[in-house]
Amino acid sequence: METFRNICLKLREGMEKKDVNLLNDCISAYNELDLADFDRFKSVDASNEVPIKGHLLFTPDYVDSLLLYDMNLAAINVDAPTMLRAAPYDCKLTHRALAPYSKGVYSTKGSGERELLVVVENGGTVNLSVNDETNHIQMEDITPQGKESAWVCWKMERFGTYIITIENTSDQAVSFVIVAN
Repeated sequence: METFRNICLKLREGMEKKDVNLLNDCISAYNELDLADFDRFKSVDASNEVPIKGHLLFTPDYVDSLLLYDMNLAAINVDAPTMLRAAPYDCKLTHRALAPYSKGVYSTKGSGERELLVVVENGGTVNLSVNDETNHIQMEDITPQGKESAWVCWKMERFGTYIITIENTSDQAVSFVIVAN
């Protein structure tokens, strides 16, 4: 999870600086991970969600497309793009986008050792709260101004549903990735 978080933060920086070398470093780092799209976060309250089109996505194929279509690759020596990866997963992820100063509430199920990471696109900040009602556990990774990434870990002794609340503390609509183990 920490490796994926570091890749996401480097991707934010690469996008902000429009640095092809940083983006290429992200591709190399992605090759060390096995990721799977995982859209099992059911929207409990999606009234503040906005279309994700035009926002940053934290996936290897998205970075590939940036390098292939949006950056001048002729001017720099980059590794061959690695689109269409397929492998077992280390992390499961999905993307969402929220309106400025709003919250999204999602639910999913699980048990055992749980890790949940949220990373927001450049210029944005978020807060993360988790309510595991089955196991009577509440966690949060929040600050008054929000964070570029939020991360919580806990153990679910019993299988059940947990609710996550993601708050966009930014004055702009932002995309973010939700990553779970």
